[in-house]
Amino acid sequence: MGNVIKFHTKSVKAEAEMKAFLAKGATKAKTAKAPTKQHILAEKIKQAKKHKARLGMPGELARCRAIVGGDALGGMLLYRMVYLYREINPKLKRNGKEYLALSRDDLALSAGLSLSELKNRALPRLKKYASEIVEVQAMGNGKDKKLWFAVDIGAYSEALNDCACELKMLSDGSFSTYA
Repeated sequence: MGNVIKFHTKSVKAEAEMKAFLAKGATKAKTAKAPTKQHILAEKIKQAKKHKARLGMPGELARCRAIVGGDALGGMLLYRMVYLYREINPKLKRNGKEYLALSRDDLALSAGLSLSELKNRALPRLKKYASEIVEVQAMGNGKDKKLWFAVDIGAYSEALNDCACELKMLSDGSFSTYA
């Protein structure tokens, strides 16, 4: 009695035809639906898989660290430079590229580094390992001296995807760090 569906039609003949059609069990693929409990369970399984996949992949900061040879400070600097490059407009246009210009103090503060960490550790690592992603140049004299940097977003995205696969294999144990 719980599965009884009432139809409100004006004619008794139309109601009888509809009941006969439903009694045959004839449905089209587009209108077929899974039972409610199975549908809810399937949705829960999908959500659990998405959540597990999100937790299993390394984050963008971890992948930036891997790009810069495993150095945490260099990874933080790369992560911040890319963020600033995406967010700040307009950029300076020189030699066919778009640059951002920041003083070393401002860049260090923005990345959460001290000035000595920036110039002695993070920048050298960034120039050594990520030179195809970020181009860094010092321009100006005295107090006006700034670091100009240009980020190749396509190369950055490609490097992030490559690092994600490598870090995932390392965490699974399917890839050895020893050669």
